Amino acid sequence: MKKIVILLCFCSLSFSAAVAQTPYYDALQVRKELITVTGNKFKFNDDDESVKNLLTILKSYLPDSVKNNPDLSEDSIFSFYKTNPFFGAQIDTLIGPGIGAEGMLVGLPNILSAAGNLDVTKIADGFARFLVNRTKEELNVAFFSRFYREINKKEYTDLQILFPQTYRLLTAIGDEIYNYSVYLNNLRQAFEKDLASLLPNLPKVINRDVYSNYFKEHPELKATVLSALYVGNGLVQKKHPGQIIGEYDVNLLNAVNTDVKAGVQTGILFSESLRSNGTDHYWISGDSLKLLLDDAITLKFYFGLLYQQAHVQQIKFNKDSLTHILKRELPDNLTAYHTFIKGFIAQATTLTENIKNLAGKAPDKRDFADYYGFYNETLNTIEYTMQVADLKGVNITIPQTFKDHVANVRTACDIALDLNRRNYGSAIINTYTLYKHTFIEDEIETSKPGKVEELLMKYGSFMAAVAEAENSEEVAKAIETAVLPVGSSKIKRTTCFNVSVNAYTGLFTGHEWIKGLENKDKITFNTFGVTAPIGIAFSGGHRLLFWKKKAEWSTSLFLSLVDLGAIAAFRFGDDTTAQVPTIHLKNIIAPGAFLSLGIPNTPLSANFGVQMGPNLRKIDNNKELVPSEDNNNKIYWRLSAGICVDIPLLNLHTRTK
Repeated sequence: MKKIVILLCFCSLSFSAAVAQTPYYDALQVRKELITVTGNKFKFNDDDESVKNLLTILKSYLPDSVKNNPDLSEDSIFSFYKTNPFFGAQIDTLIGPGIGAEGMLVGLPNILSAAGNLDVTKIADGFARFLVNRTKEELNVAFFSRFYREINKKEYTDLQILFPQTYRLLTAIGDEIYNYSVYLNNLRQAFEKDLASLLPNLPKVINRDVYSNYFKEHPELKATVLSALYVGNGLVQKKHPGQIIGEYDVNLLNAVNTDVKAGVQTGILFSESLRSNGTDHYWISGDSLKLLLDDAITLKFYFGLLYQQAHVQQIKFNKDSLTHILKRELPDNLTAYHTFIKGFIAQATTLTENIKNLAGKAPDKRDFADYYGFYNETLNTIEYTMQVADLKGVNITIPQTFKDHVANVRTACDIALDLNRRNYGSAIINTYTLYKHTFIEDEIETSKPGKVEELLMKYGSFMAAVAEAENSEEVAKAIETAVLPVGSSKIKRTTCFNVSVNAYTGLFTGHEWIKGLENKDKITFNTFGVTAPIGIAFSGGHRLLFWKKKAEWSTSLFLSLVDLGAIAAFRFGDDTTAQVPTIHLKNIIAPGAFLSLGIPNTPLSANFGVQMGPNLRKIDNNKELVPSEDNNNKIYWRLSAGICVDIPLLNLHTRTK
């Protein structure tokens, strides 16, 4: 207590010195004009003009709250100097006899009033700013600590695979995570690397042994997801769609359906058979196709070579091989096959135009429509190849479950689009969608996928916001947006006994009794708001009330002295305004007693207690810069409960055993 009082007094003196006039020049003026000297003794001249000049000088050294009072009298000015050892006695000769025992009793309220009117605006606002900043820092540390703990859990191995750089860095930082700001730049780089690698990392999650039994029950789901990720990853690597089709591993479909696998092989066969020798496009043009379709001999050779490739690749449907189908159906159904080939080249031509349009623009000139057009036509081309299922003689039926899961391909392509445009926030949302579609919550129990999805969205969105930030302010906003109230503040929770100068910042609700106002409605909870009391806390760790606990609970008796809740509320919403309205000490004095229960693994405490409420209710930062006067100067008592961030300001004593 003594330390904090000395600190407050020192701050007050420093503030006064900063704004005062120069005593040197004022002393010279008093010496020259206002004092009659006899030997070593002096007295102030008592003529009206001299007294007036003296009052002007003395008034300038009074607190702003006093000297700006329009009702300030001459006697009031002199009364502030009565106890001054250097000229207090001379003041008595100007205003009458000195203060005796009776005068002391009469003057005491004036002294208390003067103390209450002490201008502590800068001190109070400075503490409020500190509490707001420290509150945010405590929550930031808590968030990163929680991130570190959760990503290290075995049941969240999926996150370790999806975000390997982040996982390794957080593990390396370990218990020093409280110093996260030092590592923030490295963390940001890790975030961006992991987000850019989402598509290559997702197949590693799908192929985990822990999911093998699940995918045995859903083979078509695994096939479509891995196929979708293959396509998306190819687009991120800027492969040509034709190359993506040609290099697709059809063995991914082995466990799905023989007809589906053969159909995909047939589609790839036609696509590769129509490749161009040119360097500016992957497939032949429409004019080149006419040279093939309009000449019977050339067309006959084309199908002969196609037949030979089908034989080498051993493409087989359930009912027949592709070679038998071509041999049996082609002579009488050339029109149907012509139509398929023409449609494919038409679609390929549209895709080629989109590629040329995208390549012809500088990266900073490409907009969403350009990228979307390319990705959409890529999917349309891939989907078109599946129309081989309707060719005469093929006529296969694709299972509905497989069709349902083909939507994953578009989701993976959306992720690719997001990553190529560094739109990491959207990439996380689409990854969440793909993950949720892949792991059907009602049918899988391993690795708690529902919880993984929740953490993927929570931490992935945070990582995306940090990675997308263009400056330190945006990084700070990203952290502030993601922070949740779980974190550090361990000393009083882990030590046997602790005494500290403490602050609590948070929200409260309760009941107030205001002198002179009758609560006619007898409302149980008639007040709520921001609280920020400062005082002394006596705490016991590993203790919940009278019971000892292994968990890091703490139980504290907190005695409040002042409450900066109104200023803190103002600063939470406005940390840029340089000056707040004038605040007097009487506005923030709020003695009270609280029982505070510190919650394990968090900086939070649940506070219950009674307090003489601070006179300052809220700050209205209007043109006049004056504090609000809601029930001004009315004494009231508050019985409240609140959730607050626990902020030790100064440890006075700690006992570990």
